[in-house]
Amino acid sequence: MANIRRISANSGISSITAFHGFNVAANGDLQYTKFDGGDLDVQNSDQVDQYIMYEISTDDFVWKINDQGELVVEFQTDD
Repeated sequence: MANIRRISANSGISSITAFHGFNVAANGDLQYTKFDGGDLDVQNSDQVDQYIMYEISTDDFVWKINDQGELVVEFQTDD
């Protein structure tokens, strides 16, 4: 079974790795999952992918659908 595990940055670099996954619900809605703690299975016990698309990146942004129906990235800041 494929797993996503937390990756630690080298010394002098501060970053938290996050899983960003997408799926489509039965009614056609896009589902977004952001996960940044522990292990996450990207395949079920039959080795079938549980997400239609995913990426491993930093945790400082989220994906959202804007008012025009477009999928966009929204960055989060400490401000």
